[in-house]
Amino acid sequence: MNEKQGTDQPTVATGTSSSGGGSKKLIITILVILCIALIALLLFFLLQQPVPVEEEEDYGRKLPGPILTPELDSLEDIDQYTEGKPVPSPIISGKTDPWIFMYYNAPEEHIRGDPTTPIVLIEYADMRSRLAGIIQDTLKQFIEDNKDKVHWAYRHYPFGGEDKDYLPGQASECIFLQLGDDAFWEFVDRMYKERNPSIDKLYSLADEIGVDNSEFRNCMESNRTYNFVLEDKQRATVYEGIQVTPSFTFYNPETGEMRIIDGINAPKYFQAVLDAMLQELD
Repeated sequence: MNEKQGTDQPTVATGTSSSGGGSKKLIITILVILCIALIALLLFFLLQQPVPVEEEEDYGRKLPGPILTPELDSLEDIDQYTEGKPVPSPIISGKTDPWIFMYYNAPEEHIRGDPTTPIVLIEYADMRSRLAGIIQDTLKQFIEDNKDKVHWAYRHYPFGGEDKDYLPGQASECIFLQLGDDAFWEFVDRMYKERNPSIDKLYSLADEIGVDNSEFRNCMESNRTYNFVLEDKQRATVYEGIQVTPSFTFYNPETGEMRIIDGINAPKYFQAVLDAMLQELD
């Protein structure tokens, strides 16, 4: 009787161990499933949260509010839109001087008028801009009417960020490298009348101005002048806080004073800003 009990005990023990192991495996399986479900639920809620928008770096000049593009089709519309607009306050900042001052000794700067006048009007624009195109001819007249007081410098500020947005600026710089500033300005003037030409039209305009077509094509296809356009825009943003196109900076190199005009404005508004700058010289 004792021997039978002795042989039976290990059998009972083995059965109990197998049952306990199965229970543990079941519990572990359930826990794993629950963990996966919790992780999936957590991911679901996280994905529903709005993605935070990265704040732009503050370059020291805030715009008064969002600048909208109004439906303006003529100088009369622009004049009404800017009626009563206050002249911008002067800004004097040491960090702006090095690059704004660059045009005095940089052969690649594009100048219209007498570079010895006390004030320079720096335009930041995209040659495809409809609004900038409307005032282009009147700006030329403004410079002529004030030729002993102000001259005009052009810098690129394409309003898009894709490679195609830089093509007009690249074309103008390729023309400049071949034919100089007069040809550059002729291309700018003609581009404002074309507004948003195709790449074929860019080549056609360059040909009409008189470039060597093979050299021009090589300049464009090699992106030789891409960085000229890119650096204009980057420096305008960093050193002057330019955020819209077109924008204009009246600058006095002697005093470091500048007045920045965002967006489109009537010719008489440019005159008011220039007069305010000149009063500081008296």
